Amino acid sequence: MDLLKDLQQKAQIKSNNRIDRDITELFYHSKEWRKVRKEVLARDKRECQVCKSLGKVTIDNLLVHHIYILEYYYNKRLDIDNLVTVCHSCHEMIHDRYKVNKWKEDEYF
Repeated sequence: MDLLKDLQQKAQIKSNNRIDRDITELFYHSKEWRKVRKEVLARDKRECQVCKSLGKVTIDNLLVHHIYILEYYYNKRLDIDNLVTVCHSCHEMIHDRYKVNKWKEDEYF
């Protein structure tokens, strides 16, 4: 769980140097990104590193996550130490997109 918490905290860190969304979109279609993405997947043995830290093996729905957000840390975009393989579910948790029981106040009994 420590890796998940660490990634969640780092995903919240923002700088004053925000890059335009169009630039980040172009980056994700670049040869450089495809190359480093393959390197990270190979390094991480095509397994979600968050699941692995919890004793689970997940090899489906993988993506390469920027530990420090690309929009704010564009200079780290190809830094292999700023990249980690995660599954879609863990990526959603890293960015707090899964709200566990977010309607708790609205529950009917």
